[in-house]
Amino acid sequence: MSTFSTVKRNQNLTNHAGKKIVRESDWLTTNEVATLIGISPSSLEKARSTAHGALASIPYAKVGRSVRYFRPDILSFLEQHKVPGCLRVQGTK
Repeated sequence: MSTFSTVKRNQNLTNHAGKKIVRESDWLTTNEVATLIGISPSSLEKARSTAHGALASIPYAKVGRSVRYFRPDILSFLEQHKVPGCLRVQGTK
């Protein structure tokens, strides 16, 4: 059993003082991240192994063979790669 799977999904993790530090559900699998950002899991795997391309800049944690991505890091990556939309000027078609 992997370290990541020892905590039930959506369970809060706490430090020794009982203070909430992170929810286990904030850690996503490769498949979950791929679905979230609309790419194939193999694209993420290739970016990890080759360290090339924008996807390679997404940080991840690895324990044994288990890879997890922190949800806030994914959202930050998407925000950094956001392309501004086209503004329509009034009076034009």
